[in-house]
Amino acid sequence: MKRIFQSIVFWFKNLFPKKKPVNHNPIVSKKRVMKGLKVWEADLITGDVVPAEMEITISYDTEGKPRRNRKVLIRKNCIYEYALNGENAVRKLEFRISNIVKAAK
Repeated sequence: MKRIFQSIVFWFKNLFPKKKPVNHNPIVSKKRVMKGLKVWEADLITGDVVPAEMEITISYDTEGKPRRNRKVLIRKNCIYEYALNGENAVRKLEFRISNIVKAAK
């Protein structure tokens, strides 16, 4: 899984010069999260695909019921995607990177 993604990362790094920043959204924004899916983090430099770290806070509403809020800890040079498992995460991330590359051309 890591080997396939690393070849795309190598191609992605060579496409953009280091001086010019790449404008991409690190999180899939405004996408409804389905139960059972995890947020996966892909590092564009090393090519690692791992589950993302989440910060969970508990707050209470006016009726005293607890609410759980989840927030992804965003790291530099990483993109994030919702997926069921690691293989699906790699497939979705490859598709997303190819769209970023097409938009840059």
